[in-house]
Amino acid sequence: MKRTPLAFLPLALVGLLTTPASAKPTITSANGTFSDGSTVVVGGSEFGSNALKFEWTGDLIESTASGQVPQKAGWTFSSSWADNVAATDQAHSGKKSVKNELDDSSKYAAPIRFDSGADIPEHTWIFVSWWVRRTHAGNGQWKMFRINWQSDIQDDYPQIVMFNWYNSNQHFIRPGPGTEGNATADWSPPFPSKDDRWYRMDYTVHTSALATSDGSYTTTLFDPDGGSKLQEKAVDSAMSYFSGSRRYRWFLWQNYIGNGETSQTTWTDDLFVQVGTRARVEIGDASKWSACTSREIQIPSAWSGSTITISVNQGAFGSSDTAYLYVVADDGSVNEDGFPITFGGGTPIQPPNAPSNLIVN
Repeated sequence: MKRTPLAFLPLALVGLLTTPASAKPTITSANGTFSDGSTVVVGGSEFGSNALKFEWTGDLIESTASGQVPQKAGWTFSSSWADNVAATDQAHSGKKSVKNELDDSSKYAAPIRFDSGADIPEHTWIFVSWWVRRTHAGNGQWKMFRINWQSDIQDDYPQIVMFNWYNSNQHFIRPGPGTEGNATADWSPPFPSKDDRWYRMDYTVHTSALATSDGSYTTTLFDPDGGSKLQEKAVDSAMSYFSGSRRYRWFLWQNYIGNGETSQTTWTDDLFVQVGTRARVEIGDASKWSACTSREIQIPSAWSGSTITISVNQGAFGSSDTAYLYVVADDGSVNEDGFPITFGGGTPIQPPNAPSNLIVN
């Protein structure tokens, strides 16, 4: 069989042979021990870029004495209504979470506030994740989370508001006066529905251009205690900013109850905020990204297109569990097939792939 030299192939075909249509991250190695706080270097390709502009509260919560309010620049865990204090009675990861106890009289809100430090521009990615658990009495309203232009839990512009009204999951995007609910009238994203259960909530935003409905908002819920796959719902063609100079800046876990809900205890753990990219490293409980019922965000300290250094966040995984490593690139692509790892040790040795595309004369 005669082979055609590459130099004589049509130019369009050369492009198809040498340039993948849409390259996804590929993990080829993970050097280090997978245990909480250890350093692991992940190797591969197509990881994209990440400026590492993020905040994570896992270590902060663990290092705060029980009953005390965590203290860190940019973060506020106390309020004039009720405080969020380190507690050991419930924890998603490690031994502690932050806890608040609410009633419908004087302690009806306990916001956690984070100042990102600057206005968030148009056409910017935002990724937020946290674990939450609650017990409550009554049938009313729980306002869980909002992103606002100022440190305020009042309805204002521009901001987004996520809440549960009489067990109806609602979400408002408020770009400016007269634009409330912009493109979201029929959007009922997933929301924690059961007491005494840990949920992971993710919120991914791509802010719009000014007075333009080209933004996107995605809510993702993990329910590992319920044994179900992730639930996700998105709205596109949404407006973030209507007019003026106000832009998103503050992240507020509002923890407000009322309108029939009489009491609530809320635990929150492993809050993660990243502005500028969706890129991240996660460890999941299934060998396929789309099949995971639970994932844990890893904490990066260095990032290039082929190498990422992480501090391991074991989360709720056991000390000898097998799990799978994933890299989400800045364009949102991810390796669908997970890279297997074992907690308490290094990565299993993987046999080489069988050769393919052999040319037989």
